[in-house]
Formats: sequence, C-alpha cells, structure tokens
Amino acid sequence: MCVVVVGWLCLLCFVVLIGCIDEECQATGVAGEGDDELGKFIWFSDFHFDPYFGTEEAFFFSTPVCKTSSSKGGEYGCDAPWSLIKSAIDAAKVVEPDPAFVVSTGDYSRHGNDEVKRPFHILEMMLRNVTDYVYDSFPNTTTLHAPSSEAHAEVIPSIGNNDVIPDYFLNITVGNNTLLDIITDAFAHTLNPEEEEDMRKGGYLIRQMTDVISIISINTVLYSIYHTPKKPDVDDPFGQLAWLEEQLNRIRTSNSHQVAYIVGHIPPSIGSWDKVQYWHDEYLQQYYTILEKYVDIIPVQLYGHLHSDEFRVGIAQNLPPLFIGSSVTPVYDNNPNFKVVTFNKTTGALIGAATHFLDISLPTEQQYWKELYTFEESYGINDLSASSMEEVVNHIAQGGNKSTPMENFLVNLRAGVPQGMCAKQCFNEWVCVLSSLTAANYQACMSHPPSPQTSSVPITTTATQHTNTPSTRPLILWISVGVVGCLFVVTVSIFVVARQRFSTSRKRKYVQLLINPQGTESEDV
Repeated sequence: MCVVVVGWLCLLCFVVLIGCIDEECQATGVAGEGDDELGKFIWFSDFHFDPYFGTEEAFFFSTPVCKTSSSKGGEYGCDAPWSLIKSAIDAAKVVEPDPAFVVSTGDYSRHGNDEVKRPFHILEMMLRNVTDYVYDSFPNTTTLHAPSSEAHAEVIPSIGNNDVIPDYFLNITVGNNTLLDIITDAFAHTLNPEEEEDMRKGGYLIRQMTDVISIISINTVLYSIYHTPKKPDVDDPFGQLAWLEEQLNRIRTSNSHQVAYIVGHIPPSIGSWDKVQYWHDEYLQQYYTILEKYVDIIPVQLYGHLHSDEFRVGIAQNLPPLFIGSSVTPVYDNNPNFKVVTFNKTTGALIGAATHFLDISLPTEQQYWKELYTFEESYGINDLSASSMEEVVNHIAQGGNKSTPMENFLVNLRAGVPQGMCAKQCFNEWVCVLSSLTAANYQACMSHPPSPQTSSVPITTTATQHTNTPSTRPLILWISVGVVGCLFVVTVSIFVVARQRFSTSRKRKYVQLLINPQGTESEDV
C-alpha cells in the first residue's frame, strides 16, 4: 500500500513539473540561452565634460562649489571633471573589457559653452578628448570596417544640444555647415569615409556593428522645439528622415535578418519634469510613421538628454520601446552612471541592462563604482521588448505609488539619489509619462488618470510574448522545486515504510521472546 502511495506522489510531482514546463514556464518565455548566444555593449549618455571644473569658469546649476571643488567624483549640481569622465570609462572597462560596441547618446561637452573663451576650440577639444579615451580604452574590440591590426572600440556618437554653440543652434539652410565640420573633425578618427560624409552633411550616420545589428545615429537637434535659428519651413532638414527610411528599407530588403537600433540625444517624446513634447509635432509624426512601418526590424530606441533613467512605451501603438539613459555628469543631482546592455547575437533583441553608478554622496575614500540594479530583476521581466515594457507600465499602474515596481523606478531614476514620496498626482503623472510618446498621448491619459487595480492603461492579457528573449531562471527554479519535492516525498515515504516494518519486526520478536521460553503467554504484552 505504501509503495503505491509513493508511486502516486512521485507521479503527481512529475505532472506538476511537466505542467510548469508546458504552461507557466513557457508563459514566461523560458527556452534557455547560453552565454555564447549573448553579447554586451556599453551605453554612456550626457558626459558633459567641464575642463574648467574647480575654477572660476566652471559651470554650475545649483551650487557655486563647482568653482572651488577638487572632488574627483564631481559634485551634485556641477558638470563632470575629467577625473570623473576617466573614472566612468575605466569602470565600464572593468565591468565589460571587450564590449561588442560602445554607444554614447550625446552631450559630450559642458553646459554654457558659449560663455568661455575660444568656445569652438574648447568644444572640439572636449568632444575629441572624451571620444579618444573611449576609443583607446577598448583596443580589443574588433571593427567591421578595419583590419585586425587597426582594431578599436566601435564608438557610435550622437550630437547633443550642448555639442553645438550656442545651445540648440544649428543652421539648416546652408550647404557647408561649420559646426558640423567641427564636430565631425573631432570624431573623424572613429569614422569611415562614408560615415564622415554623412556626419558633415547632416550629423547622422549608420554603422553595421555585428552580422545582425546596425546602429542608426540621428541628429535630433534639428527637430527640437528649442532649435535655433527659428525653424524655417523645411519639411525634412538635411534630408535626414528620407535618409533614415532609405537605410531601414535597405536593411529590410537585404535578406540577412538584420535589425536596426535607433539612437540619438533628444528623445522623441515628452519631458518628465516639464511635460513638454521635445520635438516639433510635424517631425515627430513623420518619425513615428517611419518607425511604425519598419517596427519589425527596430527592436529599440536609445536616447539621453533628461539625465534620468526612464523609458517610454507607446501603449496600444505598434512602436519599439524607447529607453532614456541617465548621465555621467551629476549636474542635475543624480549619481554618475552608465549601462551595460545584453543582447541576443542571433536576433539583436535586447535581453537586459545593468546600471552601474558612483555614489558621490559618500566621502571620497568610500566612492566606488558598483552595480545599482538590473532592469530584468528590478521590474520582473525577461527581456526589454515592447510587450515586456508594456507589462512594466501596467504593473506600475495597477500597483500604485507604493508598489515595488514604482518604488524601484524612483530609486533608479537618478541612480540611487532619494526622490521622496510620490503622492497621487505624482503617481498619475509618472504613469502617463511612461505610457506616452507624444503630448497628445499624455493629455489623453491625464484626462482619465489611472488608479491602482483599475488602471486606464490597457492591460496586456498574455505573458507569452517573450519568446525572442527567454530566461532560464524560472525553468531552473521549477525543476529544482519539483526534483527536491519528489526526493523529499520519496525519502519520507521510505522512512515511514522502513520504520513501520522495523517496528512490526521488533514487536513480533518481543512477543515471541515473552511467549516461547516458558511456553506461556505473558501479561506484559
């Protein structure tokens, strides 16, 4: 009888385990990916190198200590000293010595460039120094357009609004643009001839990074609502949007299963602190029309500018997720940080991202770069696909302002700098910001603000959309639970059976000893 029970219990364990594999584990996208299938790249944004840090010429946002400080990690409210720039790049090299490539989403140079002497000379120096140090720090990273003897880091630059003088200025009506020439000269040694030509023409470029991934870096200064000179009636400045669609069409028709990452500086979305749409509407609509047409080959958009760790999801829109990188500079009271992003080498899909930061609130001798969080663990997802990011927004919307996802988001927002309590209005604004790509989206969301458990944000009804970027952790966990549980049941059952038999045997022997010697029955039994 006991053997039958044990058998049934083991069978039950097996059925539960198979059920996990067929339903729950598959629902979370578990298929398993080996390390050889994964690649990594480093993502910096908003260096804002200030060569005048610690002097009277230093830029400061919130504190004049920038003019006197000698802190190697920089100061909150100040742009980054050279020691911090080097420290961030050195830390990235320790974390990932041989990345597939390096992305920098703009604003290499300090704020207020037009306030220093010889501003154009200083601008080129800042751009070149930062780029050179990144370029030289990863000498073992091979390139697709250079022989192995000339191998170096694949560095993809993007032009930020502080990489032009004055801020946001770029003349779009002239053929030969002096500012673009200065910027291109600073990057020239990292560019091939075709890339250099595109940079001089419009500040954009495309580069094939791996057999699968091409990166398209666009010039977003052209589309900013703050762009100067005042926007003339130009449908497509520098022909960039037509060029973008041409590149995407070429990638799709190449029959090589390639994908394109779109990177830039000013995000095609709204700001989280001012709720302003950063691109002129006509350019924003053209851009997203193109992306929607080619969404099957665009897994991600990477932007900077906001100095905070954010993302945007076009809820109910067929568009790739938009990630906004925080900054190396601590000028807006954030800790310096960078990301190491993991991707699938075969599909180009993004698997996860780890943020590394320097807590400059600590005494200098206690300041060390360390990991702050991983996206997948902080938000409980298996990849960085559009469906997974919708899931994150839905969880935040449903969970309320004190939910774990929302609390994690606020910790991550400025790389570990406390953000204080986020009450109802704050919570509603954040949910609508994260789920909106345009000002119209945001206003519509705020007219019917979400509430926990009854969110107005459309809820993703399935969790089976992660098949491109699965994780093995749930499968391993369920197998371990199943095996351990089954072994426990078997062990306990065997112990019970053995104990029962041993007890019965002892009882029989004891009875026999009390009866047989004298041939009479004992009253003790």
